[in-house]
Amino acid sequence: MHEMSDIPQPSYESPLAETKPEEHDEVPIQEKISTAELQLYLRQIRQLDLQSKSESRELRKEISHLDKKLKDRESQRRKLREISKELELAQKFLSTADSLSQADAVREMERLNEEILQLTSIMAYEYLQIGEKKLPTKKGQGILLRRSPLIRNLGGSINLIMAENLVDTSAIQIGWQSILVNWCSNLIQEWVLEHMGFDFDSCFLNMYQHISSKNDPAIARRWRSIIYGVTNDVAEKKQRALVRKVLQALADLPVLWGYVFDQGVYNFIYKEFRRRIGPIIEQCFILRAMLGHDIASTEIRPYLIASGTKYNPEYADLYEDGLDEMGEELGGAVACSTTLGLRCITRSRNSDGGFEEKTELILKPRIILLGMLKTIIL
Repeated sequence: MHEMSDIPQPSYESPLAETKPEEHDEVPIQEKISTAELQLYLRQIRQLDLQSKSESRELRKEISHLDKKLKDRESQRRKLREISKELELAQKFLSTADSLSQADAVREMERLNEEILQLTSIMAYEYLQIGEKKLPTKKGQGILLRRSPLIRNLGGSINLIMAENLVDTSAIQIGWQSILVNWCSNLIQEWVLEHMGFDFDSCFLNMYQHISSKNDPAIARRWRSIIYGVTNDVAEKKQRALVRKVLQALADLPVLWGYVFDQGVYNFIYKEFRRRIGPIIEQCFILRAMLGHDIASTEIRPYLIASGTKYNPEYADLYEDGLDEMGEELGGAVACSTTLGLRCITRSRNSDGGFEEKTELILKPRIILLGMLKTIIL
């Protein structure tokens, strides 16, 4: 037998054997925070809290302000919508007013033209006879033209008729119509009736043109309406003076052309015109009041064509219907206007910020050409 000491024994480590711990990095121990540092941190936190609360208040104020602005804007939108509706209604009203004003003005002007035609026809064919012709002297002609400037509006037709022997009173009737048409045009649209025909009126016209070019059309129309309203009241003495001017021109015309040279006949013609002219004056004042109002968005004025103007069928009708194509053949120059027309003026803002006028004829005047006048008097 072998001894046990001779038998090799298995080697193993006892679980109870002493082991060495693994080596690790050492963890530093956190230092303690002092009371002073804690108080500093606390103050910083409180400051941040106060700052955040202040910013929060500012944000709430800003949000409230924006909310108010949004509400105001919405309110403005509602008001603008209401104003737009009102403007649409106003535009419809003004369009209707414009149409009514134009239609009324055309009707009243046609009535005035009819009154002028009726008066001159009666006077020419019932109270005037063409017989012996006796022209006044050169000095007498000069006196007549100076004291009756309305006759000068006949232009070249004056000499034309003076040079011929008339076969009837048609030319004199045409001359009377032209005198009345020019006088009525002034009476309707003159700024200051008491000074009709004087430079005082041009002062108002210049002011009005300046106002019209710089201001809204409504302001210009209102200014014009106020001036017309103030100057419509004319003293009776001044009214008689205005009428006397046209009566003198009407009575002087057949004298200038050599067909009235008796004082008794002259006085009779003067008195008959004075007795019969009332409806024409009344109609002029009706038109003056109508065209002076500012209810419409446009401005309506009388329109006539001056003697010597080249004939244009777009702006006038001939004395007799159906002769438009003969306008150039009969002599393209206008002898005189025998009726009044009407023009409508609108103003719009231009690129420079001012206002410019646009004119539209709503009633053409009737004119007689020099060539037509020759065929009448020969």
